Amino acid sequence: MHTFCGGKVTFPKATSICDIVHEPAQYSGETVQFHATVSSDGYEWSSLFDPKCDKVGLGFRYFSDDWEKNPKLKKFDNALEGLMKPGLKHPTISGFFTGRFTYDPSNMNIVKRRIFEITEVDDLHVKI
Repeated sequence: MHTFCGGKVTFPKATSICDIVHEPAQYSGETVQFHATVSSDGYEWSSLFDPKCDKVGLGFRYFSDDWEKNPKLKKFDNALEGLMKPGLKHPTISGFFTGRFTYDPSNMNIVKRRIFEITEVDDLHVKI
């Protein structure tokens, strides 16, 4: 994926959640891409994590209000709905996530201090 910024083609920085979590200021405001797995309690919260960094993850949301028009994001959202069904074995969801990372060290809410806004999901795997 690429974005056009001021007539220039820019590509997301390939990185990892571990790198972002350990050096958040370095990535704040950047478009990044990484491999991640979804962690969720099936009710209230979900995050993206990398098992290589002790399950420290990133909260996420969709970048655009019209995200449902993007078939890849819609497929990801449908997979997330599988996490919300009580009594069923929750699927394992993983893929390559692209989006904008924001770090606000002054935010007292630790969940909102590091936010990842998803613009694309590639190579999505849902395993039950």
